[in-house]
Amino acid sequence: ELVDGGGDVAVTKANLERFFELRLRECVFEAHREELTALLAGFHELVPPHVTLLLTARELELALCGTPSLDLSDWRRNTVYKGAFEAAKQDHPVCAAFWKVVDRWDDEQRARLLQWATGSSRLPVGGFRNLQQRDGVSRCFTLTSLPLATAAYPRSHTCFNRIDLPLYD
Repeated sequence: ELVDGGGDVAVTKANLERFFELRLRECVFEAHREELTALLAGFHELVPPHVTLLLTARELELALCGTPSLDLSDWRRNTVYKGAFEAAKQDHPVCAAFWKVVDRWDDEQRARLLQWATGSSRLPVGGFRNLQQRDGVSRCFTLTSLPLATAAYPRSHTCFNRIDLPLYD
């Protein structure tokens, strides 16, 4: 029973919304109380309860998951160029073509590109300037040139937040 004596109450249009609310609460929370309690205990080992009380749900999500949208000007500003790209930077023809494509993409496509290059589809708080390697060392997003003979396709190195782009003619 969802409520005391609920087995004797028919579900009608008048109480349908309340029935759905109670049933969903039972399915999502009550049926998994033990697992959710263990998950919460583990979470509180990392983030003490008093800290979560100081944050809104949005602030906590931002701190844990990072920034959901990708600011292209921030991305460009915090990109390091290596190899043949170093002198001209984003004005090198290959880099210019890369950014032209990224400019056309929506946030979901950009997030997938970011994930391919860094291992994460979201940014840390503070944006691209706060990207890190897997070991916590600060590491900017990097575009590196490759001789066309070495590779015909772009490659990514998630440990280094790097994309290698062949020097197409």
